[in-house]
Amino acid sequence: MVIVTAPERIAEVTAMAERWCPKACFRVVPGGERRRDSVEGGLRQCTSRYVAIHDGARPLATADLVQRVLAAAEGHPGAIAAIPVTDTIKVVRNSVIAGHPDRASLWAAQTPQVVLRTAWLDAARMSDNDETDDAAMLSRLGLECAVAEGSPENIKVTRPHDLEVAAAILRARGVAS
Repeated sequence: MVIVTAPERIAEVTAMAERWCPKACFRVVPGGERRRDSVEGGLRQCTSRYVAIHDGARPLATADLVQRVLAAAEGHPGAIAAIPVTDTIKVVRNSVIAGHPDRASLWAAQTPQVVLRTAWLDAARMSDNDETDDAAMLSRLGLECAVAEGSPENIKVTRPHDLEVAAAILRARGVAS
């Protein structure tokens, strides 16, 4: 396992990993300025064919979810966790609605995302542009990733309210928050 974190937090994160994952083999490495820089730094520490990439902003992923994404990646260049969008989505430009995409084809991407390590690194060499997820990175090579059904509980903790939702999910799971 490779844990990527801000350079100034390596000692702190290493201590946490030693406390919470005492039996796991892990390395803690410095991240970069952008998501892609951090992912690349982690991938360069790995040697496996497939790599599961998971963002710390989604702390409620389960082992079952990781297994589903790994299984979906079999025979594909990668797979992502995602859930169907339930809201009506609008494309907005200059504060005006510019499009009405069909909700039936829209899914909200989550992590974990599983990729062929060498394909991700090859795609990164094509351009220095950042991508918001690993499926978008692989699409640079024309590669299509599979989708595994994610979980509505696999929320991204971005705003203060998200912490309250995460705590409620943990309580419902019977885990102290």
